[in-house]
Amino acid sequence: MAGAPAEKSPVVAYADNRLGAEAAAQVAREVTGQHGLAARVSVECWRPVKGRWEDASALSQRDLAEERDDQPREDRRLSAETGIAQWRVRAELRTHRDAVALARRLSAEGHQVIKGWKSVLAFANTVDDANRLAEQTRLYAPADAAVRAERTDAPDYSSGWWPGGPDLPMSPWS
Repeated sequence: MAGAPAEKSPVVAYADNRLGAEAAAQVAREVTGQHGLAARVSVECWRPVKGRWEDASALSQRDLAEERDDQPREDRRLSAETGIAQWRVRAELRTHRDAVALARRLSAEGHQVIKGWKSVLAFANTVDDANRLAEQTRLYAPADAAVRAERTDAPDYSSGWWPGGPDLPMSPWS
């Protein structure tokens, strides 16, 4: 509609550390300034124990370090309380046959597994458990498999068979 005011639409950029987030914010300020756009640019950090985003400038590295130290205990508690593992290991494989074999092996060892066509998810309660499971999975999977540990509430943009989206939190900064 000609002459109608433009709707405000949020633009969100995710970074895995504070330095990357600050750099993205600076680029956003420069680009909006170059184009004469008004924008509120902020850097926020996901606080998993509190379950919310907070202004990163208000948080000290000490606050984040203390929360990281408490996180495994909180993840284990949440896993037990809800019955939902807080971490997963994702394996992206070249073939369906590889996915079937890996899923069977991990399942036979007692891991909770979901198998996609060429993907396998295995679940863990804490980041340490997930990292150990990822190493184990790398030993079992073909050498060309992509294996990574991630929070179960991390957005999943890689496939259509697992829920996720841009409004879900990422893992905390380290």
